[in-house]
Amino acid sequence: MASASLAMKRAPWNDEGWFAVPAQTLLTRGYMGSPIVHPRGTWLTGELTGIRTHTYWLMPGYLLFEAGWYRIFGFGIFQMRAIPVFSGLVVIWAWAFIVWRISRNRTAAWLTAALLALDITFLYTATDGRPDMTTFALGSLGLSAYLCLRERSLTLALFLANAFIGAAMYCHPNGMICAFLLALFVGCYDRHRLRWKDALSLTAYLVFAGAWLIYILDRPDYFLAQFRANAASPMVDRTSGIRHPLNGVVEEVTGRYLEHFGGSSVWAQLPRQTRIIPFLYWGCVTYLLCQAAARKNRGAALIGALAVATFLFMSVFVSRKGASYLVSIMPLYAACGALALRPEPGRFGRIPVVLLTALTVVNGLALVGALSRDAYRDGYLPVVSYLESHATRETPINGNPGLIFAMPDYRITDDSRLHDPADYIVVDRWYLFDWRFCHPTYEPATAVEVARKLTDYRTVFETNGWSILQRFPRVTAH
Repeated sequence: MASASLAMKRAPWNDEGWFAVPAQTLLTRGYMGSPIVHPRGTWLTGELTGIRTHTYWLMPGYLLFEAGWYRIFGFGIFQMRAIPVFSGLVVIWAWAFIVWRISRNRTAAWLTAALLALDITFLYTATDGRPDMTTFALGSLGLSAYLCLRERSLTLALFLANAFIGAAMYCHPNGMICAFLLALFVGCYDRHRLRWKDALSLTAYLVFAGAWLIYILDRPDYFLAQFRANAASPMVDRTSGIRHPLNGVVEEVTGRYLEHFGGSSVWAQLPRQTRIIPFLYWGCVTYLLCQAAARKNRGAALIGALAVATFLFMSVFVSRKGASYLVSIMPLYAACGALALRPEPGRFGRIPVVLLTALTVVNGLALVGALSRDAYRDGYLPVVSYLESHATRETPINGNPGLIFAMPDYRITDDSRLHDPADYIVVDRWYLFDWRFCHPTYEPATAVEVARKLTDYRTVFETNGWSILQRFPRVTAH
């Protein structure tokens, strides 16, 4: 219920438009392009050559799944968000099963599910049209299949696990986090049972790689250009964690966590009191590891160790510090909290109770605050209504690609650099992020040029963080 309510109140944002457009184009025009995205108009410094006919900067699996989904349920923001909402339910079920299978503690399994269902970051990811939740749902199904079937048939368990995780990586590269977890599971439980024939389970990755290669070979020059542009993003060096692991750990804390929880992140915009959330989770992990060592509880120790290992893996190998990627570790944090909560005598036994109580209160307050805002109806829809009243379908409009959900037949271009003049510019917090941070920080010349072009516009509409700029009428010389 919370995820459905939140999904109906959040305004569409850039990434949702970027992931929706190629799927919709495939469905309506027969090719997987992004015609509304200007090749040099995004926050990336490189050019997305060929983006209007071939979308290579995004993994194809999620786009293909979306296209099929839209064929059945129609195209729209709520149809898109239904995918991660359903995927979130899959993740909750899968990790409740994983916790029960490892610990044999049914109460901890149910508590893990409850903590995830209340976690504000998990809920934001479950109502976001990006592929993060779907990717992790597929990976989690793979881990569940392995733990469920490994005693009956290790070969079948590994085949299904790798098939699901291969599908996850076909949707987003972060599926490799689940591949890492699978490797740890196999190393812990079945390293002595492995045989050469089990290597055949890795063919699943070759199948998905082959499917991607077929699409790449249609225009390999476009693929290379878009891959380079996306890899060389201005705000992060994607190899920095590998080259400087200690710096990667520091940036993991300051960038992915403290920037998101009560920081200046423009994704979820969580209140300052949520700054305590990661420290509460880390407290649960620490307590669980100490408790497991004292009691020689192998299941609890494994869950705690997996949480630490995943944190380090993401620090080093996932250098893009997007907060939506946290979904890949949140179930482990929730599991650590659930397993730490045991009725223990003495002062130390109250620690997990205090940690989880504080966690529940802070997440609950953040959720209430999020549900009290309706950016979709108070911001997005009024903007759409104004444009529909003042523009025709042939009027050039520059703005958030999420406008495509309500205005699929309009002439919309996503170009925060303002290459081509448009009659209207729709400004949201993401365009402001480009104008006030990205361009001034990484491309000062672009910032100056954008400021110069904006002098040709005047503000004609403002509401709840959105504004519409209209170009001054052209003066015709007689």
